[in-house]
Amino acid sequence: MKRWLLHSVKIALAFSILAYLLWKTFQSDPQVYDQLQNEAKDWPRLALAGLLLLCSSLVTFFRWYLLVRVLGLTFSLWSAIRLGFIGYFFNFFSLGVVGGDIFKAALLARAHAGRRTEAVMSVVVDRFVGFYALLLLASLGILLWGGFFLKFPEEEEPLRWLFAATLSASVLATLGLCFSRQLWQGRLGLKIGAVPKLGVYLNRVHTTLTTYFHYKKTLGIALLLTLCSQVATAIAFWLIATGLPGSGPNLSQFLIIVPLSLVAAAVPLPMGGLGALEAMLAYLYQIFSFPPARGLLVALTYRVITIFVALGGLPFFLRGDPAA
Repeated sequence: MKRWLLHSVKIALAFSILAYLLWKTFQSDPQVYDQLQNEAKDWPRLALAGLLLLCSSLVTFFRWYLLVRVLGLTFSLWSAIRLGFIGYFFNFFSLGVVGGDIFKAALLARAHAGRRTEAVMSVVVDRFVGFYALLLLASLGILLWGGFFLKFPEEEEPLRWLFAATLSASVLATLGLCFSRQLWQGRLGLKIGAVPKLGVYLNRVHTTLTTYFHYKKTLGIALLLTLCSQVATAIAFWLIATGLPGSGPNLSQFLIIVPLSLVAAAVPLPMGGLGALEAMLAYLYQIFSFPPARGLLVALTYRVITIFVALGGLPFFLRGDPAA
């Protein structure tokens, strides 16, 4: 009973935050509310955006399926979809993206009691691939836009710090991937197994990562799938923006705005980072000379659509033993 009450409170809080942000949008710019109420909405575009976001999620579930199968774990594509939906659901109603990953890892580990370390590491590697691809896409957008070299007013200086952090993280992650295999399979890998008490577990982590190093083609496919998924998400944002009344950035600008906003939202905040994505999207709308309230409305519409997609995980969670 306590667990269900806690989940109910979290769900209510998530929707309350959305309602509050929507109210703030209409308070800051009443014209947005008037346009939304009185002007026609392009419902087919909004429906297409929802379909794209659903397909984007399914692509990430398939990516995880590939990464699990590499380790030799018995795992069907249907199980990956079910666990993926459960993780997506708990991204909103637990501890952000970390909360969803914890549920996925726990359920997969329960189904493979003898190889729990490998089950957990598949989720960790899946998350890393997703975040790395997001950094690459955001960095590419920054460089193509030339935003890192622009002169910002003092009040917009935080954007330069975001650009610097994103580019730095991309470079460090790339260098880490290039040299980690040599480091991991050298002295460091040998010393890991000798760590007192934790050596057995760390050695299994070492073996798991070594396995992934031998499947570069699969990792490349996973990275390519992620990039396609994130481009589809950016297109979905553009469809939402053009499906709602009022003007907004074009598609090429959304390919810059969305990855940067998703980088901000990737921080493991409660309620799936509710607020971080909305604030960043509104801020970038303003940078591109569009009303920030309109960007906030687009972000909230995206949230509502993704919540409906996430609710697809609820039946799998309620039916029990979704990893079977």
